[in-house]
Amino acid sequence: MRIAMSRFPLLLAATVGVALSVPLAAPAAAQKTPARKVTPGAKTAAKVSPQVRAEFARSDTNKDGFLSRTEVTERVRRMDVGRSKLNGQQITDLSTLWFARADTNKDGKISPAEMQALLNATARRYDTNGDGVVSVEERQAARAETLNEVRRGPAGPKNPGR
Repeated sequence: MRIAMSRFPLLLAATVGVALSVPLAAPAAAQKTPARKVTPGAKTAAKVSPQVRAEFARSDTNKDGFLSRTEVTERVRRMDVGRSKLNGQQITDLSTLWFARADTNKDGKISPAEMQALLNATARRYDTNGDGVVSVEERQAARAETLNEVRRGPAGPKNPGR
């Protein structure tokens, strides 16, 4: 899957995302990544694109090979969301939602493979016309949908007038 922008928002690509500047590599490019020593809990590490691996490394502040809830929350806090800033509750809601969707094996941590799988699934979801490219328009629509989801939060609308 190609992305029409040079940087694709991680959290948008991760079904909740807004703008964590991570490009997605085409699945073919990810498959050409040479096999590497697999770390515990990351059995499909060779399938993680170099771009996702680099973003993961920047976010994995304790360098244990996994993202914790705290690391995800801190990365969301630092992300660029355009003209507006996320408030504390939006940061919490967004990072909680992303973490819940990414942690597919429910072990309380995110592996590079889990991050890549969520990014790929979300890119497919946001490619509404099925052409293999998330266009600027598709990205904007997905961003608006995600922001609305974050604003609604788990208990419904928070700022209905916004």
